[in-house]
Amino acid sequence: MKSMFFDQALTYLNENKKLTGNPLDPFFNISISGAKKFLLDNIHPSLPKEIKYYELPNLAPPYPEMWFEWRDLDQDDMAVYARTQKTADGWEYGLFCFTNVKNFMGFHPLYLTFQVPASGKIKTGEGLGLSYYAGQYLESVPAMEIENLIMDLNNNLIGMMLFAVSLMHCKNIVEVEKGGKNPNIKNRRHRSKGTKHYVLDVIPARNIKRTEYEQPAGGIQQRLHFRRGHFKDYTPERPLFGKYVGAFWWESHVAGKAELGKVVKDYQIFPKSAM
Repeated sequence: MKSMFFDQALTYLNENKKLTGNPLDPFFNISISGAKKFLLDNIHPSLPKEIKYYELPNLAPPYPEMWFEWRDLDQDDMAVYARTQKTADGWEYGLFCFTNVKNFMGFHPLYLTFQVPASGKIKTGEGLGLSYYAGQYLESVPAMEIENLIMDLNNNLIGMMLFAVSLMHCKNIVEVEKGGKNPNIKNRRHRSKGTKHYVLDVIPARNIKRTEYEQPAGGIQQRLHFRRGHFKDYTPERPLFGKYVGAFWWESHVAGKAELGKVVKDYQIFPKSAM
């Protein structure tokens, strides 16, 4: 099994103690070893082209420390380490971002923070309200360059991480354990299957009514088209199948009838979303 990007990042941090244990720079006293690790390669293609954080159903952190990693379209490694803390009003996130672009390991020396209310929902029309701590390592870098870096991280890493957090709150998403030691194998060469981590899987939609996919409310027939993956929130007033309440993730799928024609869609890739 191929090693995770997590292993490379952990080695990098262990070899660069000045980044992780400077008593004069406590925000960079970072240890990722205790994080629950998630590999997002299988859900990365489902990521919406434009993320509006207030449309995500729940951003409450399911674990105190989390590591999310995936590979982008250029096969570069991307990762976000998130540590969280309960507050009187909700939760505070603290983030560190890592990239491995063309075999160049990068730990971005920014500590990014934002607040999530107790409801887990960002107010409609608002962004995260990101704050950052740059530390002594970026003292000579112009503020505009730091802001551009934050915007880039927000568009390309933080959005993916929060999308995954929302998925973990969905009723039809399960965490599948991968890797780790196998106690049933005695041969030392085969005892370990790589770093223990989790993959988010969608429960098969075989029990979902076909009309949920094929027709909108009112039963109007539609032309053949692709529907992007999206969240659906079912309330006690309008439960799924008359009994299921909560957020569900609908994977992308084909809907409509070919004989009625075809709809062609095009999407912009990540416009500058609000921070």
